[in-house]
Amino acid sequence: FQQRGLDGFILRWICKGDVSRYSPTEALREFIVAHQQQQQQPSQRQRSFSNNSLSIALSDFPEVSLFHGSCDATIPSSISRELQTVLVDGGCKNVSLHIYEGWSHTDAILEAPMVGDNRLFRDMSDILHGESDSEIRERNQEIIEL
Repeated sequence: FQQRGLDGFILRWICKGDVSRYSPTEALREFIVAHQQQQQQPSQRQRSFSNNSLSIALSDFPEVSLFHGSCDATIPSSISRELQTVLVDGGCKNVSLHIYEGWSHTDAILEAPMVGDNRLFRDMSDILHGESDSEIRERNQEIIEL
């Protein structure tokens, strides 16, 4: 943890000693394992659910958009990439990952807005209003090139 910019003691204290408990990737993996175990040995009550595959269950997820800074020293952007992979492999149909080059853990909510860069908030709003990922990436590339 120290290599990522946050002392391991502090992170473990915040997470009450169990950092993985707060990981969405680990929670999804636990769900997958539990679902697979139910399919192998279904009880009478679980049989109707276990007839559905995990991919069918995850295909009903709403659109998932992940946002991360490429220079995040607290939680590396690879963590979001891993979550994206687990979601897609699990059957989620619409998963997008937005990596903001040069941004740290707090740039999106502190440093960037203080200098007038509201890219994250605009991107989230655009997604909620139906703009496509390719349109958002194209617009952000134009901003970076200016």
